[in-house]
Amino acid sequence: MRSIVAVAAAVLVAASVSGATEQPPASIETAIPAPHFVAPANGPFSAGRVREAAPLGAGAPPWARRLYRTSIRVLFALTDARSGALIAGERDGWDYVWPRDAAAGAIALEAAGLRPEARRVAGFLSSLDADRAARFYPDGSSVPGRPAAGDGEGWVAAAERIVLTNAAGSSTKQDRLDGWRDRQDYGENVTGDLLGNAIAAGVPAAEIDRLLNRETAERPRTRAQFSVGESVKVVSGPLSDFSGEIAEINEDASKLKVLVSIFGRETPVEVGFDQVKKI
Repeated sequence: MRSIVAVAAAVLVAASVSGATEQPPASIETAIPAPHFVAPANGPFSAGRVREAAPLGAGAPPWARRLYRTSIRVLFALTDARSGALIAGERDGWDYVWPRDAAAGAIALEAAGLRPEARRVAGFLSSLDADRAARFYPDGSSVPGRPAAGDGEGWVAAAERIVLTNAAGSSTKQDRLDGWRDRQDYGENVTGDLLGNAIAAGVPAAEIDRLLNRETAERPRTRAQFSVGESVKVVSGPLSDFSGEIAEINEDASKLKVLVSIFGRETPVEVGFDQVKKI
């Protein structure tokens, strides 16, 4: 699933737990989407709340601090402060709530110490029936056209467990355990009992091991049809539609390391042979 939220949330979580300075402090070009909803003057999701986020580690370089604050502003801009509906992006086709993306955003806000915002997003997710559809309008109604994804309920449960502390150990987690079976995958293009959906649902380790061994046994060995330095476009997964240059090829794992531009910075990402196409 392609979204601004998935990228911003991943950056926010990573920055909030790291003080690493290996990357050079080059300038980072960023663009914050215009607020999709009415921005509150004060309280949760207001501009002043960005300054109240938990600080990064003492060794965090200036560029990381700027990126951290920008990531929070992106999440704020895409959230309805009244309901907690966190959409995936501002453009048409992205302006819906995907449970996985909104849950990642709620967890990221919690990691940043912005608990009122995190609880509002997690509370909205708890009100959804993730078994009904893959995406939802900000009013909570389902968007037609795509069946429920197998990881939706697991992501909602994760947000409840991490953000809504009174939901920890709730029996609803067990009720949801089998919701991942015979469902679409993250990319919404394959259906079955899939490993990624099982992990999101928190199924027992024995079942994860069975699926992992089955998928390894069934996966045909693919010879690389790529070369280092070649330009490719990601066609599935959270970075779908991003383009970049191949930096490394791992034929044993059928994976590539591709350099893509995220917030203006060249970033290495690992993708499978089947997740890219040549351009």
